[in-house]
Amino acid sequence: MKDSLEKLYYKKTNKEFKEILNNLKNNIDTIRFFDYTKNPYFYLHNNDSFEILIKLHKDEWEFNNLFNSFSNFGQKQIIQKILIDEIQSTNIIESINSTRHDIFYILNNLPSNDSRIISIVNSYRLLFENKNNEIKDIKKIRNIYDLFMKDALNREDILDGEIFRKNAVHISDGLKNVHEGFYPEEKIIKGMEEFLKLYNNKEIDIFERIILSHFLIETIHPFYDGNGRFGRFLFVTGLYNNTKSFLCLATSSIINKNKSKYYNLLQNSRKPHEFGSLNNYFCEFSKMLHKGYTELLKELNEKKDAIEKEYTINRILTKTEKRIFKILLEGSILSDYGVSNEEIINNLNISKRTLMYALRKFKNFDIIIERKIGKELYRKIDINKVE
Repeated sequence: MKDSLEKLYYKKTNKEFKEILNNLKNNIDTIRFFDYTKNPYFYLHNNDSFEILIKLHKDEWEFNNLFNSFSNFGQKQIIQKILIDEIQSTNIIESINSTRHDIFYILNNLPSNDSRIISIVNSYRLLFENKNNEIKDIKKIRNIYDLFMKDALNREDILDGEIFRKNAVHISDGLKNVHEGFYPEEKIIKGMEEFLKLYNNKEIDIFERIILSHFLIETIHPFYDGNGRFGRFLFVTGLYNNTKSFLCLATSSIINKNKSKYYNLLQNSRKPHEFGSLNNYFCEFSKMLHKGYTELLKELNEKKDAIEKEYTINRILTKTEKRIFKILLEGSILSDYGVSNEEIINNLNISKRTLMYALRKFKNFDIIIERKIGKELYRKIDINKVE
């Protein structure tokens, strides 16, 4: 089924369309959502789903292989870069002013005055440090939300229900209301229990259940504020918990690059002439992810080639100096900020004296770019001077 149901509704005869809709809704494998509401939804895994899932899993496999081909130091730089992209992108989507610099500071335990994003940054960091990230009940969702949003909520947006919000909310596009979140709280709780059931259902492909459950939580809209940011965080959390692949960190960056398409997918899937089908939503969302993953893989492959290129500086270097040069080169290509003394010393297990001697030598060669961040100097190789 290459088209949405809305398109098929206008393309097919009434009889043909009713047959298509009946086959989708009443198939033994069809999954139903929110049957107790006036707007129920359903999804049927079909050939279109299968084809795009193969591509997503191939992307994941290629990313993991490529990621593992980098040094341990290089892997840390890649994680930090795409984590900064993820957090900055999710803030941009929600029109939250933050800079990549702010996020870098917090990730590296440097002083930051931007209290609004500290809890958001720390939540992403804790995701990869905690071993028990499973989300099995709605009270844990509330606890994670409180940690995630504690520095970013206005007083009027603090939750006032037993677990979620007590009052009704409407989502506006700036001109009119385009969606109404679940209400009252009893209905929110029931919806969130259904969300968790899908989110944790290991009998369903990981990409299918995470993409579909994302639609559920954005439709329920359980909070007064932060539904989008927190929904994307749960998206990343679900993928990481089940794949242990850092590819999940590309999520918000991909959505930010396709923001209009993303919001249209959510809104169009709620239109009457989609009849509750989430098949088109799933396939289009998956294609958006696949395109973004392909672009990330291309970028990482180019950086891998750049690191492995033979660089010359027309000077004789000792074995240790070559190692220091190599790690500076990796930091220059993989990071926006470069490498600190501490990173070099810890990764190469050398003394500060040995490092400072090599750095003075490189500075004399005029190939070092220095930048002070906090109290620490970060250094990069001037690639144009060593090619």
